[in-house]
Amino acid sequence: MTPPATVVLADDDPIVRRSVAALLDPDDFTIVGEAAEIRTLIARVRSHSPQLVLTSTVLGGTPVWPTIEQLVARTVAPRVVAMTTLPDATEAAAVIRAGAAGYARTDGPADSLTAVCRRVLRGELAATAEVADTLVSAIALTYASDDPPDTGPLTTRELDVLRHVALGLRTREIAIALGLADNTVKNHMRSVRAKLQAHTSVGAVMTALQRGYLPRT
Repeated sequence: MTPPATVVLADDDPIVRRSVAALLDPDDFTIVGEAAEIRTLIARVRSHSPQLVLTSTVLGGTPVWPTIEQLVARTVAPRVVAMTTLPDATEAAAVIRAGAAGYARTDGPADSLTAVCRRVLRGELAATAEVADTLVSAIALTYASDDPPDTGPLTTRELDVLRHVALGLRTREIAIALGLADNTVKNHMRSVRAKLQAHTSVGAVMTALQRGYLPRT
């Protein structure tokens, strides 16, 4: 049996922390540390090396995206899910650029947050249904450009698949959208990861964003 994933939970409101903790399936997740401010969050991550960090987008009045950049740059880096009560595309774009792999509402259904955390731990980019449209807008803001996209080493079909991955779609959903077999989608993403030297789909998306391979939406 796979042990529960370790989690550090950060929000400056203890009631919110308790609420979020209650949403997580204890069979899949165990909270090893909590934080109400950025300094404590960094300390908890250093102490516990969690697999996952669930953090509000603002702690103590300070945006967390510079801190997310620090966390994901660690040698043993956690996956990060940014949480909010008021979804905002500009804010979501900032946390995505910083390296967060998930965006979620703190007051959504229990199974929704758990599903996002599971997907993020599998190396996917994910959002709860309540903020999915915001995440799509954030992706567009992140790689918006007035210049024609440079697809680099990627084929047109690989780019199509990667664009759908960036929007948070799963393999089956991408296959349906593009009229492909599930295994074909998986093969394309395998090729994309190899070409971009990325270990995960999130890493491939972020590399493509940084290099300007993804076009304006």
